[in-house]
Amino acid sequence: MRYFLFIILIFIYGCNDNKSYKIESENNNSLLKIVNDKYKNSSSIQIQDLKFKSIAPAKEIQASGVVKDMVYQDNKLYAATDNGSVDIFKDNLLVGQIKVPAYKDDLYGENKISTIFSFDILDDKAIVVCSDKTSNKSPYLYQNGKFEKLSINGTIVKARFVDNEKVIFGLLSNEIVLYDIGKKHEIYRTKVSESSFADMHLDFNKRKLAIGVESGILYILDVLSGDIIETIDNINKDKTFRVDINENLIFSANQDRSARIFDINKKTYKEFNAYFLVYSGAISPNKDKIIFSINEKNEFVVLDMLNLDRGYLLSGQKSTPNIALFINNNTIYTSSDDENIIMWKIP
Repeated sequence: MRYFLFIILIFIYGCNDNKSYKIESENNNSLLKIVNDKYKNSSSIQIQDLKFKSIAPAKEIQASGVVKDMVYQDNKLYAATDNGSVDIFKDNLLVGQIKVPAYKDDLYGENKISTIFSFDILDDKAIVVCSDKTSNKSPYLYQNGKFEKLSINGTIVKARFVDNEKVIFGLLSNEIVLYDIGKKHEIYRTKVSESSFADMHLDFNKRKLAIGVESGILYILDVLSGDIIETIDNINKDKTFRVDINENLIFSANQDRSARIFDINKKTYKEFNAYFLVYSGAISPNKDKIIFSINEKNEFVVLDMLNLDRGYLLSGQKSTPNIALFINNNTIYTSSDDENIIMWKIP
């Protein structure tokens, strides 16, 4: 019987995305476990054991539709919505919009408002991933008030500028595409894994890309070459909803009711066990704070990584949290699956 169990476990885990694991026998009961042989758990914290100070929203603003993506550039907050609009806020006031034209649904013979799933902006160019007549998620370059459709095969989930001429796309098939928008061609297309794509985030200098997938494995990709330079596996036990990267630190918000922060230099990680699925989170610019959602009340917490006694509870989102965005080390915008965006000032 023990040999049969051994064979079954080898078969199951042999089908995983990544093979960097080892099997160890535990005591004399022939119990088997999979262990990560690279990253060590430096601490495991139960959220219910921490005390938080509640703080009130600094400002609440409302987008024109359900918020799907948010970015910040040049003192402006851009909120992409399911109402065919990217709302532009400055000092929390609506100062403009980028409107995606409605399209005709030939099946029903009616005009439909586009949903904007992903948006990014750099200088005078924007990249928009939205629904149109031909696809649920089509990529467009927006410049000088005009939309130009880009030809990229696959279902695009997220897009971010690398520089003025290059955009990196994350596809549902878990392919990463670096695209030259000037020459209109793919520089490379890298297949990350067989698990479906969940999220990606560029580091500050846009040379490394953190990728989260359905299986929970995290990947770090070299943006210029397309090579996978780091794999973090056998720690997250379920789907990763959101990832963030800041130099050596990688954050993941997970379906296994945990938020984890990994130090890829020290090969250690800290885990924070929450009450509920952790849908969203981020690392502060100074790397001393993290924010993540914690419960079915749609609340976030902000933790000081050097002093866990300094924690803050953020209450106010009305539906499932989807984005947490640090503007600076003490200013955060959060959103959920509705029109409401909240700005927070952390003491």
